[in-house]
Amino acid sequence: MNALSCSPIDECAIKPARLGYLASKNAAANGGGIAWIDIAQNEKVTYADLFRRMQIAVKCLRSKNLKPGQVVCVVLTRSGYFLPLLIGCIELGLILAPIEEDKNEVKTAI
Repeated sequence: MNALSCSPIDECAIKPARLGYLASKNAAANGGGIAWIDIAQNEKVTYADLFRRMQIAVKCLRSKNLKPGQVVCVVLTRSGYFLPLLIGCIELGLILAPIEEDKNEVKTAI
């Protein structure tokens, strides 16, 4: 049965590619290419680095037995680890709530 003749309609819906899948395809095609430059860490982050970090984030998040829809609150600096963590959260259906490390009022509340 092809996409034009399937039924019901929701079986025909085209689902967007997952971010993790797209990251893996991009890493395979452009692995050594620079995804961004992390000025704070003086580091050039490649697409392969991004994908590897995303896999580490997903593995870590899964180990915490979090369920889709739960909020993940993290205190972090602006670094090359934010985007992989964000992609990992999206992949697992989690909501990322980042808090800047240098916010004194947040530090006091925590």
